[in-house]
Amino acid sequence: MARSAGPCSGSGPAGAGAGASGTGGPGAGGAATGPGPGAGPHDPASGAAPGPARPLTQGGRGERPRSTPGGASGTSRVPAPAGQGERDRVGRIPLSPAAGQALRRWEATVRPRYPDLDPRLLRPGFCFPLPRGRYRFDRDTFGDPRHWTPSGPRPRRHQGNDLLAARGTPVRSVGPGRVLARGWSPYGGWFIVVELAGTGYAAYYSHLNRYSPEVRVGQRVRAGQVLGYVGNTGYGPPGTRGKFWPHLHFELRRQGGHPGPVNPYPYLRYWEALEAAEGDG
Repeated sequence: MARSAGPCSGSGPAGAGAGASGTGGPGAGGAATGPGPGAGPHDPASGAAPGPARPLTQGGRGERPRSTPGGASGTSRVPAPAGQGERDRVGRIPLSPAAGQALRRWEATVRPRYPDLDPRLLRPGFCFPLPRGRYRFDRDTFGDPRHWTPSGPRPRRHQGNDLLAARGTPVRSVGPGRVLARGWSPYGGWFIVVELAGTGYAAYYSHLNRYSPEVRVGQRVRAGQVLGYVGNTGYGPPGTRGKFWPHLHFELRRQGGHPGPVNPYPYLRYWEALEAAEGDG
């Protein structure tokens, strides 16, 4: 029996050719430009005048809501998939045979290398950040050496995973949550941050070509909703692009008592397996 469409199927407007060929933001009429004296970053989604700058992590500057709640507490921990009964389950949710098989492959090939995973991110309802069949994800690049900084070459570590895709490919929210910030980072170019509901984590998407015009700071988003489009912005002042191939840089950042980046690779592979099973089920 075919499975009903999952949360990643047809969620959020992709737009007719949105972002595929443009170099500026919606309504910007061209390449994004930097802020004027005392101004914050130009927002490629609106084409409006820059507003006051506010700091973000990793030297980024962008919009933030007036109140930024921390990670959710009191959430129930959902066990990772391991069942092989008549129907596999994640927590209390039954899975199709195809999904069960995909997740058993993940258990056998990915999980042994990453033993300390948070079960709040290992459950149905999450999506891979790029549409199936429209990206290349070869390996785990978390912790790889990088050298570019705004003040010149200096050793640092890569804090996420890179997903290669054509410019203009829709970038989707991996889970339900709330938009915490968006703006420009010298490292990541145009970025957006979504607090993932009930997990204690935030997802960070960067090097975007443009944002989805429907998505604003403080707005609640659903899993699979389009947040923006793949680009190659960053490594310079606002509007810099073209210093590397188009790709999505994706991070997971722990919030609360022990904040900081965590390796997103095993979670990305888990969500990838779930979505593939939904398509095949």
